[in-house]
Amino acid sequence: METHQLIEKLCNDATPVRPMTSPWLLTAQWLLGFTVYFALLMALVSPRADLFVKLHEPLFLMEILSLVAIVASCALSAALLSFPDIYQTRCIACLPIVCFLAFAMVIGVAYRSQGGGMEFHVEDFRCTFFIGLYALLPAIWLFYSIRQYASTHCVLAASVAVLTSFGIGALAERLAEQTDSVAHVLPYHYLPMLVVAIIGPILGRKLLRW
Repeated sequence: METHQLIEKLCNDATPVRPMTSPWLLTAQWLLGFTVYFALLMALVSPRADLFVKLHEPLFLMEILSLVAIVASCALSAALLSFPDIYQTRCIACLPIVCFLAFAMVIGVAYRSQGGGMEFHVEDFRCTFFIGLYALLPAIWLFYSIRQYASTHCVLAASVAVLTSFGIGALAERLAEQTDSVAHVLPYHYLPMLVVAIIGPILGRKLLRW
């Protein structure tokens, strides 16, 4: 068999390789899925009775919008980190840092406006539990999706993936729980994100390596 015939035979026998989805389309697919999931979740847990009134308060609205920005930016970063070369957009992949800084500023202003202080009650950890529960399905989906690619940044990809999921859970709990105390939401809703950021790399090393 001549060389050109061998090449032609190999090409005909080879299984076609489906092109990888771009990170922009992948992010759009994730965000659409998260939106549907979040709508179903809120229908199940029911939003707080005064939500419409609260959304007219600047600090509360900025808190919610900054949480949404964290979810969207972390999803985009996870999509970019799914590619070996981060799709040559390292700066965009770092966007969650900016969103977290903006979120910290909003929470800081709200915290000071309420006089500071912290509330520590064991029973309030149920909020953290519910946030983790709400985050479970998005996390499974994200990890499954990222595994279909060839990430060489498993630790970072896992970190932003779990932060995306936890952000969805935190957003749902914030819109559902009838409380305005930053002294409560800070230790039980938002500070657990630091724990999540530590767990993420551990999961990445175990689940995303190839």
